[in-house]
Amino acid sequence: MLFNFWRRTTAAPYGDLAFEAEQFLAAGQYEQALAAFAAELRRPDLSAKIRAHLFNRSGVAAVRSGDLLRAHHEFLAAVAAYAKFAPALTNLGNVELDGGRLEAAVEYYQQALRADEHYALAHHHLGVAYRRMGRLRESVRALRRAWWLEVSPLRRQSKRL
Repeated sequence: MLFNFWRRTTAAPYGDLAFEAEQFLAAGQYEQALAAFAAELRRPDLSAKIRAHLFNRSGVAAVRSGDLLRAHHEFLAAVAAYAKFAPALTNLGNVELDGGRLEAAVEYYQQALRADEHYALAHHHLGVAYRRMGRLRESVRALRRAWWLEVSPLRRQSKRL
């Protein structure tokens, strides 16, 4: 139901396969989602940002299926399509973090923040990586920034009411 609403309200040129892929992903049918994302990515008319988004979502499906190597390749493809795509850079950091490569994870999170300094998830995961490295002061700073970015739109909205 959410996907149908998104489809009706989104002007982005996603095809039916992208929405089908999202439905498979939500239902836990990861192989079907990966196949549908791959089919959608074969469309020649996709913009760089749309291509990056689809590769990133395909990477998420690969992570959920347990295939971290494929996920890593999908996230790299997203960044190759659009170098400043903060969600894919953050997800590359997450793959590195899960593999225990903390310095590499921090570098990806910092790249994500250079691409979009307001991307709260990158701040959050940077804080987690700093915590694992024992860099507590930096961890707290990053986590506070993530929290602020998450709640500040709510604060602005409540002031208007």
